[in-house]
Amino acid sequence: MKLPSLTIFVPNLNHGRHLPACVASVLSQSVLPTELILLDDGSTDDSVAVMESLARQSPAVKVYLNERNLGVIASLNRGLDLATGDYFLGLAADDCLLPGVVEKMLQLLVHHPQAAFCGAITLFRDEGAGLEYLYGTNVTERACYMSPDEMVRLARAGRMHMFATPMIVNRQQLIANGKFFPELKWCTDWFAVWTAGYQTGVCHVPEVLGEFTKDSTSYSGRGMQNTAERFAIYRAMLDHLARPKYQAAARRMREGAVLAQFGKEMLWLVLRHREYRHFLTPVYFWQACWWSLRAEVKKILPASLSRLYFRLAGHAPPRNSSANTAQAG
Repeated sequence: MKLPSLTIFVPNLNHGRHLPACVASVLSQSVLPTELILLDDGSTDDSVAVMESLARQSPAVKVYLNERNLGVIASLNRGLDLATGDYFLGLAADDCLLPGVVEKMLQLLVHHPQAAFCGAITLFRDEGAGLEYLYGTNVTERACYMSPDEMVRLARAGRMHMFATPMIVNRQQLIANGKFFPELKWCTDWFAVWTAGYQTGVCHVPEVLGEFTKDSTSYSGRGMQNTAERFAIYRAMLDHLARPKYQAAARRMREGAVLAQFGKEMLWLVLRHREYRHFLTPVYFWQACWWSLRAEVKKILPASLSRLYFRLAGHAPPRNSSANTAQAG
């Protein structure tokens, strides 16, 4: 069966030194994307020259330049408009794809075109805490499609978690769902893909196919340190969920207590404001308290005890095995 087309999109700002490795990781995939779009957002380093050099090496590489710096979210939305693929994968300029990501995800998505996206297990590296752990290990035991109702069941059990790295998204569904909202900042990709997912279902590959470094100096890392900004973003998310467009997704997210992962700030908003109180279910309250407790304990817990917790909970990275070949248990 012919696999669907895929656009991989890499927005860039002054990361010219990282682009060759990023592009090489894409072009060495066992199944190549239809196109690899590199978009420069007003770099002042040699990024444009590096991009043009990379484009001469492969016809799949296309280079675009923003006339001025637009920011990450506006660049992502432009990437969606420039793309021609059935599916879309956004990749940071300093990230690299692990081997087999494209093939394994597209082979699953071709059989489930209704799915909003396909995700996998991600290896997290928390540089500040000196920890490594797996995210998304308890979703499924085999590669499969999950209906919205199945997603709710797993969410209520605290198992419906997939990180955006890596994630191949149905491009037309993402556009129809409203694309990326600038006011949601570093949460915009979460909102976009999960509100789509809770309407049409998602796919999951229970293998470690992505790596993410948690860095306090990154866009999201800096933002997460600002409590007032977190409150503003979470309230904007709740306001968006109240729109008729997201009614079906919001209902399932309420049933699955999906907002619990945003911890004590989101819980406070739900408790404090009458218009959000319909999200306050017993399952949500318990899970939100649990997420909040874990976040606070992790700040003071010695790294050795944190590693023990991850191992007992099944989130420890596999020993003597590279991330790209590890299987979920």
